[in-house]
Amino acid sequence: MVNFVKNNNYSKDWKRITICGGGNGAHALMALLAENSNCQLTLYLPLEQEFQHFEAVKNRRIPFRLIFKDKEFSVTMNRLHITSNPKEAAADLIILVVPAFTHEDILNALAPYLRSGTVLAALPARGGFEFQAVEILRQHKKEEVVIAGFQTLPWACRIKEYAKCVEIYGQKKRVGVASLPCHHVDSISMAFNKFLKLEFLPYNNMLELTLNNQGQIIHPGIMYGAFSDKLSRFYRRDEVPLFYRSVDENSAGLLEAMSQEILKVKKIIEDNSSLKLEGVISTSQWMVESYAEDIKDKSTLSKMFRTNLSYQTLRVPVKPVDGLYQIDVKSRYLTEDIPYGLLVSKAIAELADVPTPTIDEVIQRASKWVGVQYLINGKLKGKDLVKTRIPQNFGLKSLKAITEMVTKDHPY
Repeated sequence: MVNFVKNNNYSKDWKRITICGGGNGAHALMALLAENSNCQLTLYLPLEQEFQHFEAVKNRRIPFRLIFKDKEFSVTMNRLHITSNPKEAAADLIILVVPAFTHEDILNALAPYLRSGTVLAALPARGGFEFQAVEILRQHKKEEVVIAGFQTLPWACRIKEYAKCVEIYGQKKRVGVASLPCHHVDSISMAFNKFLKLEFLPYNNMLELTLNNQGQIIHPGIMYGAFSDKLSRFYRRDEVPLFYRSVDENSAGLLEAMSQEILKVKKIIEDNSSLKLEGVISTSQWMVESYAEDIKDKSTLSKMFRTNLSYQTLRVPVKPVDGLYQIDVKSRYLTEDIPYGLLVSKAIAELADVPTPTIDEVIQRASKWVGVQYLINGKLKGKDLVKTRIPQNFGLKSLKAITEMVTKDHPY
C-alpha cells in the first residue's frame, strides 16, 4: 500500500511547487504531492488539449483516484492550480515530468520567469539534460537557477482515466539524483525522500546521471533484442507481448554487453580525471538495487526481468492497424531513449576513444526503423545528430570540457 508521509516540513524553502506535464508520471507525482505536502501546487500543461481536459475535471470537483498495488485512494485536488501560462508556472521547485524531446521547448518557455534560487528538476532527466539546460539558462542569463535531474521515474505507472485516475504497478526502492551545482544534491534528495517515501540516492555529479541512465540500455536493447523479428506481426489486443517478460538469455546478453561498454567509458573518465562516477553501475546491479524484494529470481538478468513483480503487466508499445495491433517502432523507447540517452553515451564514448560495437549495432538498426541517421560507419556523422543532446552539440568537444562543466559552482 501507499505509505503517505504527513511530515510537511521537508523543505522550509519550497512553498510553491510546479509539475510540468500531463502524462503517466505527472499523474502519479501530482497525486502524491497533493497528499503529502501542504505546498501550493501548480500543474503546468502547455498542450491546450491537456489543459482543457484537466480544467474541466477540476471544475466538476471530481476526486482524483490513485491505485497502488490494487488498493485505491481518493486524493483531494482543491489546492491544485492548473495553467497553460508559463508565467504562472514560476515556483520554488519546478519538476519536468515530460518526454525528453519536449524539454527544450518547455525550458525556453519557462526560462524568462525563473527566479533566483529556483530548483529546476527533470524526472527523469535522461541523457544530456545538464548540457541542454545549462545552454538555455545561459542564453536567458539565469545564473542563479539550480538544475537537478533524476536517474529514472520512480514508478511503473499508467493512466487509467485521464485527469481522474492513475495506477502505480510498482515502485523502485531507490532512484539516483544529481544537481548542478553539485553541492545542492543532499538537500534535494532529502526533500524528495520525505514526500515520495523512497530513497533518493545523491550522485556526485550530473554526468553520473547521464551515463547511468538505464533506460537507454533497457528500452532500445529489449526492442532490438527481443522484438526485432516480430515487427511485421499483427496481434489482437490480448495477444500483445509483455515487454519485460519477453527478455530471454540472448536479449539479456545484449543488454549486458551494452552496459559493459558504458562501464568502460566510466573507467576511462575516472582514470583521466578527478571525477567520481561510482553511481554508474551495471544493469544487473541496478535491477537488484532498484527493485530488491520485487525480484523473485536474481540468478540471471533475464530472470530478473521476467520475475520482477513491477514488470508483470507492461506490454510492448503498439499502434492500431486495421483493427489489430503492430509493434510501434516510433514509441518513446526508441524516439526518446536513443537521441536523449544511448546516443549521448555513445558520443561521450567517442570522446573517450572507447569502442562501442554493441551500442552501435542497436543504434544503427533502430535508426533504420525510425527513419533517422545518426551514425555512419560507427561514427557520429549522421544528418540527424543536430536534433539530439550529444555534448558536441553544446560546444563540449572533449572529456575535459564535460568534466569541468559538471563540477563548476557556476556553469552558466
